[in-house]
Amino acid sequence: MLPEPAAYLIHQDGRQPAVPDDKVFAYVLAGNGLFKQARNRHVDALIKLATTHVAGLQPLTPYVRPLTGRIPGQILHRILQDARSRSWDAPCEAMYHITIDHNQVHVFRPQQDAGAARVAYAGGDDLSIILDLHSHQQMRAFYSETDNRDEQGFRFYAVIGRIFTRPEIILRLGMYGDFQRVPTTTLFTDLGPFQEWSHKDEY
Repeated sequence: MLPEPAAYLIHQDGRQPAVPDDKVFAYVLAGNGLFKQARNRHVDALIKLATTHVAGLQPLTPYVRPLTGRIPGQILHRILQDARSRSWDAPCEAMYHITIDHNQVHVFRPQQDAGAARVAYAGGDDLSIILDLHSHQQMRAFYSETDNRDEQGFRFYAVIGRIFTRPEIILRLGMYGDFQRVPTTTLFTDLGPFQEWSHKDEY
């Protein structure tokens, strides 16, 4: 039997809340807002969904903690080179999946059908994937409405853009339909060839 997906917790006693074993994630009402919490073998996270004051409850501090260590930034050089090679003749998006198995990082390009402003791919439900990363080639790095609809798992999601001129990258954690923007160095040791692209008030 599959577990029921959500638990509903109230943060009263000051102890760090934990998702019950028979649930996938939890909503946590705390003194400073509403939070969402989940954990898998790759990441442990508590993200804030809304800010409010609830008298009598204890406050919480959101966090995003990779559990398998950070990924070497040199991998981003490889991804950028490959994304450029796929767009030499004509602009073309590309999707990459990163997995970590026994401390070994693997990058692969799933089977995909891509164009200048789209990429459809297979294999996105694999639970070993810690990161989905796709290229916007010469467009800036941003999350589209299509991305918001598609990125419904619990993993990191990155976009790279302006790959031939001023390579930039953005990173967020997706938690079953809700998102938290985080610095790229949350997951990578460094930015490699990229600059962090930030939008006002998104952090």
